[in-house]
Amino acid sequence: LNWFTNVYDQFAVIFPFIVSAPRFFAGTMQLGGLMQTASAFGRVQDALSWFVGAYTSLAAWKATIDRLTSFQEAILAAGEAAEREGITAITGSEPALAAREVDVRMPDGSVLLGDVACSFEPGQHTLVTGPSGIGKSTLFRALAGIWPFGRGRIEIPPGARTMFLPQRPYLPLGSLRDVVCYPAGTTAFDDAAVRATLADCGLEHLVDRLDEEHRWSQRLSPGEQQRLSFARALLNAPDWLFLDEATSAIDDDMEQKLYGLLRERLPGTTLISIAHRASVAAFHARTLRLGRDASGGVVMATT
Repeated sequence: LNWFTNVYDQFAVIFPFIVSAPRFFAGTMQLGGLMQTASAFGRVQDALSWFVGAYTSLAAWKATIDRLTSFQEAILAAGEAAEREGITAITGSEPALAAREVDVRMPDGSVLLGDVACSFEPGQHTLVTGPSGIGKSTLFRALAGIWPFGRGRIEIPPGARTMFLPQRPYLPLGSLRDVVCYPAGTTAFDDAAVRATLADCGLEHLVDRLDEEHRWSQRLSPGEQQRLSFARALLNAPDWLFLDEATSAIDDDMEQKLYGLLRERLPGTTLISIAHRASVAAFHARTLRLGRDASGGVVMATT
């Protein structure tokens, strides 16, 4: 495109002189006439060359429109897929958190996990394992009620408070105190408790920065963000704590310390973890293994 527009612009400058040169050298056209011809041609050429000059802008505009329309089509398609069936979260009558006849699907309708039936008893810490890409994190999203693609129901115990710690935790905008106390407000915990919890999680260097406002997701390293999410869990003390590779950026010693803090400080919290490190199994009494059978389907085994 650059070659075409540059050659076009340069050739348009000399074209009227090339056409008029024979008459000028033959003496039938004066120099003034030659310049008038070139000027007239330039004005006409400028008026008729708008598309050539604007082609780059038009191409960028077309690419932007294509991205927006394809994004809108994908959103509409995903919404239609979610409305056809959907995974429903309801308040159950049992103390266990359970998935009943759940099919976890992709937005295109393909089945990722079929006919899932599992339950998590209160106080029974469970480790979820399986090869990467089999659907462990998507199962957690379904249990959290944020994955609508599929069918079935999730039964949540009455009054249960759940918290999910993903591999990359969400850090809201605001002060560090807002980030640590989330989802509770900053008035839910006293200053001494917040400072002590940060120190226990290996974040002593942040205890004097609670009132600073930054984009903490850009200021803190992945390991610091994960330790911060553990401090958040210790403060909020949920009934059910789901950890999706929440220690992937943390060394083994700190991982052992953080899980030990959860077990020690939150005796009433049930831990359900996704992890690939064998050392995490020591903090869980039950293992739920996801694998594939000979036909390629996903099977679950409990030990």
